[in-house]
Amino acid sequence: MSKAKTLFPQSITKVAINSVWFIGTTLILLQYTLPSLAQSSSPTISPEAMSQIQALEQEKASRNAIERKIDSQILIALRAKRGAYTSKVPNLRSGVTTDEAGRIKVVIHTVSPISNSTGLINTIKAIARVEIINAPGSLNRITALVPLDLVETIAALTNVRMVQGFIEPGVSSLEVQPRTNTGSANSEGDIAHAAANVRAAYRVNGSGVKIGVISDSYNNLGGAYSDINSGNLPASGVRLVGSGDLASGGKDEGRAMLQLIHDLSPGAQLYFATGFNSEADMANNIRAL
Repeated sequence: MSKAKTLFPQSITKVAINSVWFIGTTLILLQYTLPSLAQSSSPTISPEAMSQIQALEQEKASRNAIERKIDSQILIALRAKRGAYTSKVPNLRSGVTTDEAGRIKVVIHTVSPISNSTGLINTIKAIARVEIINAPGSLNRITALVPLDLVETIAALTNVRMVQGFIEPGVSSLEVQPRTNTGSANSEGDIAHAAANVRAAYRVNGSGVKIGVISDSYNNLGGAYSDINSGNLPASGVRLVGSGDLASGGKDEGRAMLQLIHDLSPGAQLYFATGFNSEADMANNIRAL
């Protein structure tokens, strides 16, 4: 009697059996090693860190009604100055900075709109060394410079809902300086967008169109009048609306943007307002534009 023929050659069968044995052994090993690996790789919090977390939670829970109206970062700075912060977190730091007079820039959130808070404005102005930077009447925010030691005094006022640290706005990290005395030279954007072809084909140049820009500043660096005389800005000039230009410290990114717009749409009337005084002022300037 002839032997029954197998479906697979003997060599392949051996390989298959060996492969099954290898896979089975691997699965058994993984069953015992994975739990230990998971346990060893799980993050652990040191007793010192746990003690610091508990100290911070206790500090937050102990705040009184006035302190709960103050930004945590300001409270940290205030208590650090007084040496009153918990010794269990000795390296705790805030991002609060003061000017030469020991004042910090804050945003005071009021319960009522500023237009209905004349008494509050006068009270804040009367506090020593306080300087109100911006207080749009239609909104409920006051931007001010306040001595760090007197933040609690302001937070205690009835019509004050919260005192927050001011977040400084910023421009693009790429330095974009306005062009000066470059005559009628057009930007690369005008060429890239083939705007000249569109103006010629449709016989339009933006006349009758009004375009507004919000950025840091328009003429903090000087040179705006030179741009007007050289044709890099409209002959009629740029109209400032709302709170107008930033008082100082800007990089005139706004003017650089206006120059690019003027290249693309030379007949348009251009407007500018700063967005760097405060969030509330920026919102007010958007409405003005």
